[in-house]
Amino acid sequence: MPKSKDEIVSEIQRNLDEFQEKFKERTSDPDNFLTIFEIEEMWSDLINKTNVLYSDYLNKMVADIDQKKLVAKKKESTQKKE
Repeated sequence: MPKSKDEIVSEIQRNLDEFQEKFKERTSDPDNFLTIFEIEEMWSDLINKTNVLYSDYLNKMVADIDQKKLVAKKKESTQKKE
């Protein structure tokens, strides 16, 4: 079953929170400090996860559009212009 918009937003927030927590953890200890490669890897992972979620979110929003009403309204406004 597809995720709801609220579930998607919640998952995006969870991913961001995890990223921030890991970043904070790994930048507060000088003996275990993140390398540039690790930061880039974390960032890439976050982008990949959120891109999929944003895509799902946008697809869900588009799927929820009542196209029949929009088409009828567009036909109506086009006919008035003629």
